[in-house]
Amino acid sequence: MGHDVTKIDWANKKLYVKELKTGKEFEDTYDKLILATGSWPVTPPIEGLKQEGTTYGLKKGIFFSKLYQQGQEIIEELKKPEVKKVMVVGAGYIGVELIEAFKNHGKEVILMEALPRVMGNYFDKEITDEAEKRIKEAGIEMHLGETVKKFEGDDRVKKVVTDKGSYEV
Repeated sequence: MGHDVTKIDWANKKLYVKELKTGKEFEDTYDKLILATGSWPVTPPIEGLKQEGTTYGLKKGIFFSKLYQQGQEIIEELKKPEVKKVMVVGAGYIGVELIEAFKNHGKEVILMEALPRVMGNYFDKEITDEAEKRIKEAGIEMHLGETVKKFEGDDRVKKVVTDKGSYEV
């Protein structure tokens, strides 16, 4: 983690690598090479999501949480005193972990989920009902069965528009 392979010299079994944190470039060799490229988050077709010239091409203030580097960016954003309210879109395992972390960092948290239940793809209603109860008890605003349609804001996201309303963030 934390490195990009920029080139592979197949004939000489050599890798050209860039360390993402420092930008340092170096070479490495291998006997056998297994390409396990992993996955990339699906970018949903939501108006206002993308913005040229930003990290991962996303509007400022919008983050995916899939890669280590993305997690580091989220942590840095949380440290900013002007970040008071956070919306997490998606109530799967990662989304539920994130809302807890954000709440523990003193942020006002909104959880948005298109499905009618938290972690609805993973657990039966009995378990999701208990999870939803505890999320509410923690003071987290929860919107289930609601789909994000648009992100608004000039240089960074300021408002999230859904099929049922809009929310300042």
